[in-house]
Amino acid sequence: MSCPREMCRIRVINLVALMMTRIFRCMNEDPICWFMPTHFTRYALSDKYTPAEVIFDFLGAYMSLKSSHVIRVFILICEELHWYSVIVDFTSRRLIILDSLPSVEKHQQRKRNAIKVATYLEAMLDDHIFNDDKSKVIDCSTFWLITPFGLPTQKNRS
Repeated sequence: MSCPREMCRIRVINLVALMMTRIFRCMNEDPICWFMPTHFTRYALSDKYTPAEVIFDFLGAYMSLKSSHVIRVFILICEELHWYSVIVDFTSRRLIILDSLPSVEKHQQRKRNAIKVATYLEAMLDDHIFNDDKSKVIDCSTFWLITPFGLPTQKNRS
């Protein structure tokens, strides 16, 4: 079980994800960007839950039924108290890892995690409930995985 401080961080992150999704919903009838809460990543990386089992945890609040309108999905991953982001960009067909504390030792694991959450999202979007445009094939597993260089980084233990 997480400590109270970590639980508070998770609640704040989930609140921000919900607020960002609602902002995009106000700007567009169908949100073009989805901001996934932390439990999405927990489900995706745990192998305990199929996307079909948890889809209704996200539908409405974080996701809309019109998946064909979505251009980006923002996903946060926590690994040993370090957070990094994965952006699933449907327009450029890229998985973008944004990591303020890059690590040579953990780079491969972070890439695997990014691919795993993206393929979990892909399986979720393949559900029959998203029937707005099945001609648009979503195959996140073939997306180009990139980690941009030259981004600001934090110091170790900060």
